[in-house]
Amino acid sequence: MKPIAPLLLLIAAASVRLEASIVTMAVSPARIVVAADSRVRMRDVGGEVTESRDTACKIWQRGDTFIAAAGVVSEADAFDIQAVIPDVLAQSGTARDRFVSLVKALYLQPRSPLSPLRKIMLMVASYAGKRGPDVAVGVVPVEALDILRSPAEPTACTGTARCGNMYVAAKPDRGVDDIAASERFKRGGLTEGETIDLMRDVIGRQAALTPDSVGGPVDVLVLDARGPRWVARKPECR
Repeated sequence: MKPIAPLLLLIAAASVRLEASIVTMAVSPARIVVAADSRVRMRDVGGEVTESRDTACKIWQRGDTFIAAAGVVSEADAFDIQAVIPDVLAQSGTARDRFVSLVKALYLQPRSPLSPLRKIMLMVASYAGKRGPDVAVGVVPVEALDILRSPAEPTACTGTARCGNMYVAAKPDRGVDDIAASERFKRGGLTEGETIDLMRDVIGRQAALTPDSVGGPVDVLVLDARGPRWVARKPECR
């Protein structure tokens, strides 16, 4: 297995916060599709954007399991989500188990008291044969890593009988209106290609609305009974 690509190889000393902007996931009994743009922004201690890059890997995958994250994904001398993801992906258990392990691992990292309130949207999912999808999704406030003693409880489902059509998007504060896209997917009946087109449309419209924070190539991963398949994946993440 090829190593998991780092979100960034280096964070300059002056840039303390790394922000990833949009990840979308569509879950049905037949498959799971996750898509993300490639832009990350770095901010200094004063909150000013110092650099943007379009090479971020926001979807990490091992075998039939993936983890995706958007929001504040690392902070100098505070925490770094990509540092704990490989170990969590290597664990057994349900998606919820891995979600809990991921949040606990973040709790154990050293943290600084930087403010204001920031959040991470975490998606953990797998698809295994006849069992079907296994999904856990949740929002974790960064400051909660300092004050909570139990992990945030994710929205979770396991199996084709329990996991219906679910659409989730982690977007910037000024998010594009994707209610129609969500409702269209939840009605069911979309093919894999139609689902991917819908998600790419949401990301494309978000990039047009907030070009400062969303952009670059769109990575797309599909998990179904045949196993994981990358429909699109930029070289930096291979």
